[in-house]
Amino acid sequence: MNSIRVALSALLIIGFACKNKPAAQTPAKDIYISKIIGWTVSLPEGWQIMTRSNLDTIQKLGTKTMSKVIVFDSTDTNTKPLTPSSQGYSAHLSKDEEAQDLLSITKDSTPASAFLSDITPANERVTNQFEQFLQTSYHILKATYAGKEIEYEEGTENIDRVKFYTFIMTLYSKDHARQLLQQKLYSRLINGYIFRMTVSSIKKEDFETLIKMVSGSTFSIRD
Repeated sequence: MNSIRVALSALLIIGFACKNKPAAQTPAKDIYISKIIGWTVSLPEGWQIMTRSNLDTIQKLGTKTMSKVIVFDSTDTNTKPLTPSSQGYSAHLSKDEEAQDLLSITKDSTPASAFLSDITPANERVTNQFEQFLQTSYHILKATYAGKEIEYEEGTENIDRVKFYTFIMTLYSKDHARQLLQQKLYSRLINGYIFRMTVSSIKKEDFETLIKMVSGSTFSIRD
């Protein structure tokens, strides 16, 4: 089950808090195709597919970080939207839903600048309350960064005439003089799945390269 991942893929550091199954995919030398959601994207030059070691490192950091803000209830067999609780945020887990990794790329073999993407089957509750579901996810992200110098921006963006919900987080130094990290999460329902893309980088030029890559995506499936 991967309710944590559903809520937290916006964070590179904590986005891979659970192990995911590989999804059906067709990576070429410079083009990636996911037939299950009809997504095609061209990879930027100089970037490489993220290794399992990179993903495992992110997973370990994520598990440690999320243990401070998430309370898990594995006894509930019906997936429910994440909800605030007096102890933190409770994630009602379902054994039937697992996130599947799609494309994950990085530069210089480190996760300092990276693009992550995954899909998770969307149950009826999430499908009917998707915007509420996203808002709860955003609350968890903000709780994770509580006390940090960080700015948030929510919005929507059309990519190949497909609407995505976006959430941008920019982390600054304590004196707010330096930008330390920028992350942008794209989310939407498509073909019965929650599809998420995360751009994360400590370098402005790498961030812009990945944003350009995402913006150039095409979709043969739009619903």
